[in-house]
Amino acid sequence: MMCIDVSVNRLNYIGGIFIRRLNDVPPDGMCDYIIEEPKGPWNEIVIKHHRDFGWFPLLLKACKLLEKHGFETPHKK
Repeated sequence: MMCIDVSVNRLNYIGGIFIRRLNDVPPDGMCDYIIEEPKGPWNEIVIKHHRDFGWFPLLLKACKLLEKHGFETPHKK
């Protein structure tokens, strides 16, 4: 599982994105992933990603999916 932790000055944890691979890596390298955290309707959507492309493009796909489905962080006023 890929875990992206978000914190302020490494002291105050404020959130994270956890992405889990659903299958073993096939010979063609194309894997299926889902977002485990944060919880929401996006948890059921499979992300297709070629493992050899690395973690950053996978994170971008996950962030775009979260944005598309209305994920927002809480705002303090």
